[in-house]
Amino acid sequence: MKNLNWLVVTLAATGLMMIGCGDDDTGGTDTDIGTDTSTGDTSVDAPPVTVPCPPEAPDGDGLMGACCYRKAQDDPAEVELRLAGIKINSPSTLGNVVVRGLLNDALDTETFNWLMKVEGGAADGDITVQTGYGDRQADTTFSFASGIAPMPGAADRWDPVTIDGTISGETVSTPVATGRFTVPILDEDDNPTIELPLNSPELNNLTLSENRSCVGARTGTVYSTMDGEITMFIRVDDADAVMLDVSVISTSLCNFIRGGDSTEMASCTTFPQDTWTVKPDAICDDAGVCDNADGACDPDTTCNAWTLNANFAAHGVEIN
Repeated sequence: MKNLNWLVVTLAATGLMMIGCGDDDTGGTDTDIGTDTSTGDTSVDAPPVTVPCPPEAPDGDGLMGACCYRKAQDDPAEVELRLAGIKINSPSTLGNVVVRGLLNDALDTETFNWLMKVEGGAADGDITVQTGYGDRQADTTFSFASGIAPMPGAADRWDPVTIDGTISGETVSTPVATGRFTVPILDEDDNPTIELPLNSPELNNLTLSENRSCVGARTGTVYSTMDGEITMFIRVDDADAVMLDVSVISTSLCNFIRGGDSTEMASCTTFPQDTWTVKPDAICDDAGVCDNADGACDPDTTCNAWTLNANFAAHGVEIN
């Protein structure tokens, strides 16, 4: 995953150029990153079909199902999933087509592992959703992190959060929750190349299919991501502490999101916030309670976080 770090930083250096990867001349489906570049939409019209799973994934040829699930969910009350595809809608800098491609490549190669575990879903009503980084085991199962994040930073920052929600039929949703958690993207040696510091998650939609083993479906080389949606927040100060550093290029995640110069090593907060290309639109406290309602804060001065909204696909795995 060294290429992930290099390409993300290079993208920032070139002013977030909209570089298409594998798209055809007619603006059709981008077969490399799973996105229709004419619309920016990862949904597809074709019905779910059984297809080969990503060859980079461990035991990829042996996986089954329209969304390439590793394990069919045999207990409807306990659903264990891993994100398989993602499309970030906001902030716009993280929604860039190349960044989206890099994230989906990391999902395919399982160096970006984000889990969701739904408990209590045997019947309509209250459920809990545990979500956060997934530590992949040698037998291709997963476990939630527990105090294993490396220094610098708190050892428990990769630990999951638990959200109360509801299930109706096959659709899960949760209100805005209190909490902070970090999901890393690793290199081939399991070292973090970048960490996504997230706050106040809200699961807008998670619609299950294939005996609750899928969210969305894989058709050909792309995922439909319209059956999953999550909203979170990235604080300016948290993003300013995450560095993208390669060769002569060095910048922070904060500087990247705001649309700044990727060769600038200074804190992005040294630049007047009202001059940022992509300004914060929310306010979060230290407990991870966030608000992006109109009038909650001033983007030029008092807002201290960006709203991160994303659609996603997921597939069934075993979580120890």
